[in-house]
Amino acid sequence: MVDDEDVLRQEFIHESAQTLIEADAVLRSITADGEEVRPHLLELFRLIHSLKGNAALFDCQAVKRLAHASEDVLGWLREQSRVPAEALELLQQTIDDLITMVDDLANGHPWPDDDTRVDARCQDLAALMADQEAQNIADVAAALQEIGAEYPDLHQRLCELAEQLQPQSVGGCRITGTPLQQLQEFLGHPSPEDGYAEEDQAWVAQCLQDLAHAAGDDATRSRILEAQSGYDVFLESVGFDSCLCEYLQEQLHALQSHGAWSWDQAQTDSEDYPQEGKGIGSSQEKTMRVAERHIETFLAYVGDLLVIGDRYHHLQRAVQADADLNQLSRDLRHANAAFQQLSEALQNSIMAVRQVAADGLLSKAARLVRSVAAQQEKKVTVSCYGHEVQLDKSLLELLDAPITHLVRNAVDHGVEPDSQRMQSGKSLPAHIRMGVCESDNQIIVEVSDDGRGLNMQAIAEAARKRGMLAGDQEVDQQTLIDCIFASGLSTSTTVSEISGRGVGLDVVRQKIREAGGDIQVETSAQGTTFRITLPRTVSTQIISGFMVRSGGEVVIVPMEQVERSLPFAAADVHALPDGRPCLEISGASVPVVCLRQILNDDQEHCGNDAPVVVYCRAGGHQVAVVVEALLGVQKVVLRPISSISQTEGLVRGGALLGDGSVALVINAEVLYHLWTRNMAGVILSSQERSKEKSQ
Repeated sequence: MVDDEDVLRQEFIHESAQTLIEADAVLRSITADGEEVRPHLLELFRLIHSLKGNAALFDCQAVKRLAHASEDVLGWLREQSRVPAEALELLQQTIDDLITMVDDLANGHPWPDDDTRVDARCQDLAALMADQEAQNIADVAAALQEIGAEYPDLHQRLCELAEQLQPQSVGGCRITGTPLQQLQEFLGHPSPEDGYAEEDQAWVAQCLQDLAHAAGDDATRSRILEAQSGYDVFLESVGFDSCLCEYLQEQLHALQSHGAWSWDQAQTDSEDYPQEGKGIGSSQEKTMRVAERHIETFLAYVGDLLVIGDRYHHLQRAVQADADLNQLSRDLRHANAAFQQLSEALQNSIMAVRQVAADGLLSKAARLVRSVAAQQEKKVTVSCYGHEVQLDKSLLELLDAPITHLVRNAVDHGVEPDSQRMQSGKSLPAHIRMGVCESDNQIIVEVSDDGRGLNMQAIAEAARKRGMLAGDQEVDQQTLIDCIFASGLSTSTTVSEISGRGVGLDVVRQKIREAGGDIQVETSAQGTTFRITLPRTVSTQIISGFMVRSGGEVVIVPMEQVERSLPFAAADVHALPDGRPCLEISGASVPVVCLRQILNDDQEHCGNDAPVVVYCRAGGHQVAVVVEALLGVQKVVLRPISSISQTEGLVRGGALLGDGSVALVINAEVLYHLWTRNMAGVILSSQERSKEKSQ
């Protein structure tokens, strides 16, 4: 049983991850927009400040320290006339670190409070500000020296003014002391005529958060939380006006009189919150947030389901009472129609519950691009699209490893070293583009680069060395592209932490095909694109299937892969020069395979008693599938089958039919790939055997 503390920890981890995804998006907008950045900086400051406060409450000191150092830099940037590019780059690295820290928390491996990686990053952030300030001082000193040479009196006056400047001011007034004293002093000054700026509002919120961290007992902490809640309500409803100032002054007066403080440590008593070694994220139970509207819709459908159940009970009683058969048939037909409609509504409802945005997947991939590019010392930019696309949670888990592998390959293999790009006339930096989009009942994920493209000659040589191609065999580009998905094939001459072992793409394609999807490759000297196509969900799938009979068994082809069915005659089959069979359809030669031969290994009867061919299109390929009979279209629940051996993901799973039998669900795309390797040429050989017998 999961206790309340574990639930709170999981909630903290989830909120922190979402906060950092938002922060990463805001920072990207700052990078892309060099004009008015102050609103973005303020929003980024708010997000990081929220993360710091939550981390302190859960005693995650490493996260808190790094967030606090980031706050310092963001506060400093808001005072600058421009945002240096090196500051944005360092902040991006810092957010990447924070995301990694939260991921490690979720996996039960929190960073130590004194982690040297945090120390190093905090030092980098401090050095950034110090170096820039030193440069600013040097620039001012040089300017003053020039002015002093021509205007001695003005130089003296400027020096006097510089001595009067104070380092910290909010709302035009000097602020000193503890957070409680700072707030009291700030609220004691007259309100600005043009109202409080957003920076002032953020500063007040920060002070309230600091007070919560410094509270010495539960009563003080509770009063501060009440003040924070009231502050948020006032701010959202009426804004920062005199009423809000009076409210805060009353709360602060009570806190000053009765509050207990511990100013030396800006965190709560460790006895009230997770202990070291407790392992935030130690619970292995997976959770996800669900919008309340989804639950309400789902419950409404459950109510309708009860009504349908009552209708079936009524029909059962009518059967037992020997009711009129015609009326009974009509009632049963209406009940079945209502039940089918409700089943679809329930399916859509529960699928909506599992939907999450693709932003997290894309943000992680973008961080990986930057990390590998830095490791490879390559100048690479990255852009993403489809952040708002909603994906099934199971898809995100499935896509994580393939996207990681493709992104690493894009930076390591696809993008040339900077010197080579310049020699070939390409611009710097290189660019990698990733995105997610929706098409019909599918999700499409793309990873593309503007690098050198796949080295077809190197692939051919590696394939011949492994015996995948004959030494004198001429192959087209698509065949060579298929070779990169073979286990153990690698064109790298060295093995590194990133690549070179020949392991990865074969597993990528296998996992995707097992989920009913496919991966395609487009390549040229201007770059390479990997395109992954998957069904909208890979857990419980309800699909529309085209049912056929082959070898005496029922087989299902997903309807999205079926275009039409045609009569079949073995005499219409002809062979390509390499012996692979084709069928003439609408003036074009279409690859033809015998399903009976592939599934039942029945070469003798293949094509002899199969009067129908199903014309399929999948993954950009066409294939004609010879079957014995068409049985119709039906919605089925696709379930995994682990007890049968299958060829390269040909069998997607099984479906339990109404008569209690199980039908195999196949992937027509895999049938095409079997044909390309001449594993389905038995139809032609059967025809030839018939000719031999007649002779």
